[in-house]
Amino acid sequence: MDRFVEFYHLNAFVAQGQGGNPAGVVRHADMLDDAQMQAIATDFGYPETAFICHSEHADIRLRFFTPTNEVAFCGHATVATFSALWQLGELEAGDYTQETGAGVLQVSILDSGKVNFETAIPVISDGPNEKVIADAFHIDSKDILSTGLPVKVVSAGGPNIILPLASLDALARMSQDREAVIALTEAYDCIGVHAFALSPHESDITACCRNFAPAVGVDEEAATGSAAAALAAYLTEYQGTHNRFVFEQGEHIGARSLLSAVVKVDAQGHHRAWVGGEANTLARRGYRLDAISA
Repeated sequence: MDRFVEFYHLNAFVAQGQGGNPAGVVRHADMLDDAQMQAIATDFGYPETAFICHSEHADIRLRFFTPTNEVAFCGHATVATFSALWQLGELEAGDYTQETGAGVLQVSILDSGKVNFETAIPVISDGPNEKVIADAFHIDSKDILSTGLPVKVVSAGGPNIILPLASLDALARMSQDREAVIALTEAYDCIGVHAFALSPHESDITACCRNFAPAVGVDEEAATGSAAAALAAYLTEYQGTHNRFVFEQGEHIGARSLLSAVVKVDAQGHHRAWVGGEANTLARRGYRLDAISA
């Protein structure tokens, strides 16, 4: 007898219902082993697919797979998952917890369906030399140095190289040398490179961003929740003028996305970033498990 898993597709961090980053959501995933999860994620080809499992420590356990490997945490797939469960009527607006590879984290669903999620305590360390990373993206190192901001590795559930650029023009001119970017991210044990340029002061957008993660099979991503959390922590550390942010991402690949972020102090006195966004209407289909069981 054919066996099916229930699969949903959503775009997370949409802007006015458009754009966003695609994610797969698979329910009742406890029946699947690691190889089957990876095969499904590879077949779907989304930047990440989330698998909903039972948890002894939280409301649900989520496992996240890119087309090439499992990752500890994924922000946009978190938004997709909780939005899917809210749209299905399985969760109401309220506060929840999710068990992830980055720990047990809080999630809230607003009456509007917007999902806000807590990220891991940020860890900041030194990043690569400006000349090296500039060469990997075919830009001038002056585009980085003139910002007065450092290149850092920041992890808020998934480590990213945070790359400041002096202008929106420099951000638009980026063209990655794929092999060089893979080598760079692997050397610093990072998922990807998150580049940003601050927006003009009169703009409602804090910064425009691009995220490159070819080492995990994602050449450029439309919206990256964990990187938004890392950038919020970075800006709080190196600018410190405010703790609320709105990031735009995906414009350069035709999928404009909006991510909100706020840095809060938790009960233990740690700074943590919360990231929020909306997902569009879910699409459901069945996936024949026997097709990947061999």
